Amino acid sequence: QERAERIQELEATLNQDRATLEGDESQIRRMRDEWFPKLREMVHRMNAAFAQSFREIGCVGELTLQEHEDFDKFEMCVWVKFREEEPLQLLSSHRQSGGERSVSTMLYLIALQEFTKCPFRVVDEINQGMDAVNERKVFTKMVEAACRPDTPQCFLLTPKLLPQLEYSPEMTILCIMNGPRIRNISRTWNTNPEYKFYKPIPAGTSTRRAGVV
Repeated sequence: QERAERIQELEATLNQDRATLEGDESQIRRMRDEWFPKLREMVHRMNAAFAQSFREIGCVGELTLQEHEDFDKFEMCVWVKFREEEPLQLLSSHRQSGGERSVSTMLYLIALQEFTKCPFRVVDEINQGMDAVNERKVFTKMVEAACRPDTPQCFLLTPKLLPQLEYSPEMTILCIMNGPRIRNISRTWNTNPEYKFYKPIPAGTSTRRAGVV
């Protein structure tokens, strides 16, 4: 008798768990049907921006979404081609050079900019390892992206920049100097009229969208 009652209890629990599982799976399917088309549309738009940026530097780039039944295993795949004779290859630390990975990462972040909301972005030494041609092209793309209306501020930190780069009036350049002789150098900069190349901006009136440090 006790065994029969125990079996009935377990069957009731099993049926309840099955009903709960079916309800959860049904809810997941509804959420997936609503969310998945939006995700695919976002990836499509990101891919268009990413591919356009790569075309402008004379290369080929593509973004694809690797789908999976488990949401945790979804993956954004970045495909690049830097030379005419090679096929599109998945971006990795083994196939591309450090400079090529830096170019791909920066252009991916620019493509992503439209879909992420944040007060500012900081890019640290992204131009290190790039050749001069790609560094100049990527810097131009960064300036264009950072100075668009309704975009967050972008800070680029770098120990060096190429000469004769294209800058925007909406950018601020900060040259940080340090060392035992900085006091004498600062006096020269403050007293020599040749270095008075900027005007103070009144508080609350700055519209700078990009900065280079």
